[in-house]
Amino acid sequence: MPVSEFDQIVREVVASTAQTINMNPDHANERYLHHHVSMRFQDSGLILDITGRRASNLHPEWPTFKQCSGITFAAYATVDRELVATLDGKRGGKIDFALGDYDRPSVGIEFWLGRSWNKRAVMDDFYKLLDPRNPFLLAVSHNIILRPNDLARGNDLEKLESGIIWAYEAIAPRLIQVAPLRVERTVIFLVTEVARNGERRHWSLNSSTSTFERGLVFPA
Repeated sequence: MPVSEFDQIVREVVASTAQTINMNPDHANERYLHHHVSMRFQDSGLILDITGRRASNLHPEWPTFKQCSGITFAAYATVDRELVATLDGKRGGKIDFALGDYDRPSVGIEFWLGRSWNKRAVMDDFYKLLDPRNPFLLAVSHNIILRPNDLARGNDLEKLESGIIWAYEAIAPRLIQVAPLRVERTVIFLVTEVARNGERRHWSLNSSTSTFERGLVFPA
């Protein structure tokens, strides 16, 4: 299945998830989201096959570095519990879903879900997806905040929006120290905030301006 077909499936699954998710924050967790997305991908024609009879093109928890499997893209170090891209890292980063050939997947996707903005978790995902050493032609990060009460307002909203922008802007300069960023990589970064009553809003990365804008928007 070529990248163009993966692209359409990914956009449809992510858009549907962003527009319909309305889990109760009291019992929701990221595992629910991952299982739901895996099911949607398989319903869309992607293959996760453990029988060995045909090659899978959907790979959960794909490692960016795993010598026994011959995967030697990007290894990382951890400093103060934060993922750091270095040339002498020792461990691979796990990608929630990689699509395509296991040895060199063309799509990397990270989903995160929580009750408040988690800078460290989001930045770790950004590191892995933006890292030019990894093979992705399409990198997708969808971060979902489930609010127990209402959407962020006033000063809380301002802090959330500045936090989203800061998390993205802080990554690129650090990765350039490892290797030049790959201009051919399409990047989809979305943030969805959902209140208990179902009210929601979205922020999308505008790759041409490297800023986040309100709304559920995908790059052309």
